[in-house]
Amino acid sequence: MTPQAHHLAINVLARGLLHRIVTRIYLADDPTDAVLASVPAERRATLIAQPVPDGNGYAFDICLQGPCETVFFDV
Repeated sequence: MTPQAHHLAINVLARGLLHRIVTRIYLADDPTDAVLASVPAERRATLIAQPVPDGNGYAFDICLQGPCETVFFDV
């Protein structure tokens, strides 16, 4: 089994969604993670949380559609 970078697995459930959608949150771009490396380079940023300006945490937005749509996985 290939090692994976530390990440959070996220399931999104909402009114209007017939099935759950699944994504991941990474705290840094880790090129050794096979799942993250399989995502096209121009879309990887949608999976990586960014540090907030005051340094007390991270920010991560989930976009369901549009040009900044978060990458979702077929599980």
